[in-house]
Amino acid sequence: MTSSIDANVTYLRTEQATAQTQEVESESPPESFANYIREIADASTVDASWQWLLLGAMRQANAEAGVIHLIEDAAARPHLLRLARVGIAYGDDAAPSPFPARSLECPETGKADLACHAALEGRIIHLDEHNALAPFDRTTDFLASLGSQVTSALAIPISNDAGETIAVLSVYREASDVGYRRFDDAARERVTALAASARSTLRAHRRKAEQREFYRALVRMMIAAINAKSPYTGAHCQRVPVIYDLLARAACVSDDGPFADFELDEDGLEELAIAAWLHDCGKVATPEHVVDKATRLETVHDRIHEILARFEIVKREVEIDCLKHIIRRPDQAERLRAEMYERIGALDDDLAFLIRANRGETSMTDKMLKRVEGIAAHAWRDHEGITRPLLSEDEVANLSIRIGTLTPAKRRIINRHVEVSIEMLQELPFPAELARVTEIAGEHHEKMNGTGYPRGLTGEQMSIPSRMLVIADTFEALTAGDRPYKRGKTLSEALTIMARMRDSEEIDAEIFDLFLRSRVWRDYAETHMPTELRDPVDIDLLIDPPASEQDETENRAETA
Repeated sequence: MTSSIDANVTYLRTEQATAQTQEVESESPPESFANYIREIADASTVDASWQWLLLGAMRQANAEAGVIHLIEDAAARPHLLRLARVGIAYGDDAAPSPFPARSLECPETGKADLACHAALEGRIIHLDEHNALAPFDRTTDFLASLGSQVTSALAIPISNDAGETIAVLSVYREASDVGYRRFDDAARERVTALAASARSTLRAHRRKAEQREFYRALVRMMIAAINAKSPYTGAHCQRVPVIYDLLARAACVSDDGPFADFELDEDGLEELAIAAWLHDCGKVATPEHVVDKATRLETVHDRIHEILARFEIVKREVEIDCLKHIIRRPDQAERLRAEMYERIGALDDDLAFLIRANRGETSMTDKMLKRVEGIAAHAWRDHEGITRPLLSEDEVANLSIRIGTLTPAKRRIINRHVEVSIEMLQELPFPAELARVTEIAGEHHEKMNGTGYPRGLTGEQMSIPSRMLVIADTFEALTAGDRPYKRGKTLSEALTIMARMRDSEEIDAEIFDLFLRSRVWRDYAETHMPTELRDPVDIDLLIDPPASEQDETENRAETA
């Protein structure tokens, strides 16, 4: 019965690494033992820690070659090791070049490969006698392919907290003009100490990786909860991070202008991604009939159907009244029927108007609002014979919403989701590299002119990532085609609206300019918007509109 262990291999030769160390780090690595310990511990990634360990071990041992086998499946108890050599070499052109991948199956004794033997034995192996490395034919073949004439080898297994071997550090010395070069006790101690220091570093990296995965799992759980409650909100929370990431990366590669010094490492991008994923997490506390309010009359259900039934009752009463009058005045039947059809026709016109007014995409003018009040003034009798207004006060209030489907009271409930998001995120003990998640997520409805919510911040009070999230959230909201209360805007429509928002200082002008020039909007649209909404856009007119258009935009913004 066999098990398999996958491994990665990193290989460096000192004659190459000495001259080309800057390919591993931006500065030459320090020579002192203590500095290598510090560099191993301070490395931002596991790969960087391994590189510093390998360099330090080779320098401290005066070795010509070194190999690290990283064994990923340390939980397996193998009788057969499988080591895949996939690493990096530094060639004469100082450019990193990958080794071809090779799988090495080692027998139970591990005598085909020195790293296998050290891993299986779980102990340090020091070979410094003539032809001592010869039995490890795969190791000698590998070193020979690299031009190494090895006389001494030192292989040190590195274990995790559970005592499982997770890596093997091997360093090699070549023969000199005066004969064999062996590792003395001091060299062995220094290399062993460096290997031991890697253990605590790996523990820290593992905890960081586990913590990162925990937050990612938390994000997935939250999005699943939001999606179960409101699928379009869940989809929104998945699309905004796409736009946000494209915009942030565009700022990072900007060579001049306001973003010339803007930089984000992988931790920074992760922080922005989590903030974008969770920016609407507070909507789990928003009532469904509010967050998904598709029409003006919708509560738990769309009350337009109650009005439809009410109008049918009124029309039947008109017909019944007409027939009663015809029975009493048969000679007036033709006139009475004409009056009945006229009244029913007026009722049908009023009903068609109310159906249209119930749609959130219908903008209600003063004339339309007066018509709603006029219809409400008519009376009808319910099943108990009680005379009531044709429209209730609440129905009139909802049908009188000028834009959208929410009354001021419902809008306050929706807006409350930002405060709930902040309260939820403040309960999470984010690590230092994710410390701004709550701040960024909690500011996506703020405006540059201070008229946003929940805190009424101005652009000067907001970070660049916060202002970027405003742009990403706005663009997705405008172009989304799955909202129950509106249709998705075309690219030109959405960007024109955002240009007006820029001119009225609702969104950041410099970030919007970057958004336009970097074509983030186009890259997003190609994969996340239907073809029919991807119409042509002249960004030059949006970036620098003619003076007459600027004046008109200002007038429209003031009256919006």
